Amino acid sequence: MAFCQRCGSQIIEDAAFCGRCGSPVTAPSSLTPVATLSAPISRRSPFRVLLWIGAAFLALVIVLGLIAGGNGDSRTSDLAAIQAVRQQDSKLVAEMTATIEELKENSDEDLDKAGAVIKDYVVAARRIDTHACPRDFAESYYRSISAWSDEADAILAHPHIPQTQTEAFVNGFFRGWLYGDISGGQEEVTEWLRQTKAKHAEVNRTQEEVNALAVRYGAR
Repeated sequence: MAFCQRCGSQIIEDAAFCGRCGSPVTAPSSLTPVATLSAPISRRSPFRVLLWIGAAFLALVIVLGLIAGGNGDSRTSDLAAIQAVRQQDSKLVAEMTATIEELKENSDEDLDKAGAVIKDYVVAARRIDTHACPRDFAESYYRSISAWSDEADAILAHPHIPQTQTEAFVNGFFRGWLYGDISGGQEEVTEWLRQTKAKHAEVNRTQEEVNALAVRYGAR
């Protein structure tokens, strides 16, 4: 049902004018269709893509730098620990060597003193803290200490060393008479010297191994 827009009277259906005031009837305007807006297509800016690539590359460089820096710090720490051990050990070896060089006579007493001096070095060397050193270096260093200990045991196991030719002659006579050893004990001494030299050669070998590892970690 329609009404006149001027006087408000009811208008007969399909009438062109208002029956009361004669005003023309205006046809209702058609509804304007609502335009459907399509969602804008998302387009990634090339500049933004380059920013993301640059940020990722920078992060990679930082991570690699931290890793390299960590390895460098670790290597520096290993070198410092090795140098500290070698300095302490060198001092002990120098003291041991100086004491042994004062023993001028090849007597039983001197050999006993030499063996005891080396044992003292072994005890002191084992007290050196190697926990901060690389494992392979620490193990090599302890093998060297064990070699020194074996050499000390060999020295301390020496046979009796005659101090005079007379004593050697008498000793040889009784050994030949009692045990059939006409060498006067010389064979026993020779075998002892052979074993002692072998032990000392092992000391040299293990020390070279320690030095080689130290150089590998940057020590000179």
